[in-house]
Amino acid sequence: MIFHRDDIVRIAKHGDKEAFSRMFHEYYGKLFGLARYYVKSNELAEEVVDDTFVKIWQKRKKLSGVKNLEAYLYTIIKNHSLNQIRTNSDRQFMSIDNVDLKIKMIARNPEEQLLSKEMLSVMEHSVSSLPERCGLVYRMVKDDGLSYKEVAAMLKISVKMVEKHVGTALRRIRQEMTGYTGRSNTNLKNLK
Repeated sequence: MIFHRDDIVRIAKHGDKEAFSRMFHEYYGKLFGLARYYVKSNELAEEVVDDTFVKIWQKRKKLSGVKNLEAYLYTIIKNHSLNQIRTNSDRQFMSIDNVDLKIKMIARNPEEQLLSKEMLSVMEHSVSSLPERCGLVYRMVKDDGLSYKEVAAMLKISVKMVEKHVGTALRRIRQEMTGYTGRSNTNLKNLK
């Protein structure tokens, strides 16, 4: 199933559910990754993306005026995610990511568990402490698997700027990881 530009017209003008399904399958993973970046919870990210697709379907006639669908979808997800953060700021969420991490670490001995958890924590901290745009670009490339060109088009920046953000992110992650381990580890130099 491949989503094409003319599918937008089918959705907007004819309410084509099959074309909408193709759009959903084409973009769901990327949008989920972006929402997760903002809300820091798989469950909440899923809710954000699902709500977004429901709203897009309800207001599908507006799609005919959209020039860059990916940028449009990313903007909606970002705004909806930020609204969710404001709305849910007083509620406590436990991310399923943390639960998965705990389950994976049960099989190891206690010392390995502690070191792995600390290393993952340091790495996640270094990624989350990046400047907002730099962190977003890094996650779009590394977590969502988007190419530099795709990220550049979606964020309306040059490919060189994407390269610069990813390079900055990798350098800072390496620095924090090297600072944590106390030695220059060759494996950290190969972090890509």
